[in-house]
Amino acid sequence: MIMKLPSFENDLSVEFQVDASTSEQSTSTSTNGEMLKKRTFCSSTLGINPTLIRMALAEALGTFLLMFCLCGMMASMEIMGVQVGLMEYATTAALTVVVVVFSIGPISGAHINPAVTLAFAAVGHFPWSKVPLYVVAQVGGSILATYTGKLVYGLKAEFVTTRPLHGCTSAFLVELLATFIVLFLSASLTNDPQSTGPLSGFVVGVAIGLAVLISG
Repeated sequence: MIMKLPSFENDLSVEFQVDASTSEQSTSTSTNGEMLKKRTFCSSTLGINPTLIRMALAEALGTFLLMFCLCGMMASMEIMGVQVGLMEYATTAALTVVVVVFSIGPISGAHINPAVTLAFAAVGHFPWSKVPLYVVAQVGGSILATYTGKLVYGLKAEFVTTRPLHGCTSAFLVELLATFIVLFLSASLTNDPQSTGPLSGFVVGVAIGLAVLISG
């Protein structure tokens, strides 16, 4: 009579798998705990919200890219002796906005304009507590972009300064309509982000290009 001895291989393998998964979970838990402690230290001791700082830096970078690309395009045309047309300016603005929206949109929302931030806060899509930091970041990014353009291309203030051709009233109305187009579309996308899906960045870019074309 042959007796079959019990096999412990399966039991041992199961025990090893359980031990491995338990050690992985403990390691992951300890890592998350350390990250949470660091964030808590920054928030409580230093009074800094890392997420908010990250959002503000993204806004500053996005505004910097927009202003530098526009100034760089005009400066390059001026250096080559080519007259900058309205279509070139609008296309550059639209393409830059598309790039910025796709790059920093998931981080900060890609406002890149104080008017957008204030409008979103007014309709309840953005907290008022974050508005000052966003505006400071956007203005700071714009100033840094113009100074960088001055260092790279030797830009002068007169080169990037616009003047109304038909009086201040006409300029105000045109800017009001152009801003309304951009904000209306942005608010629509915020209310129903599934309407355009992954094409939202391109839609915003087209709106910016259209606003540039009608405002001149």
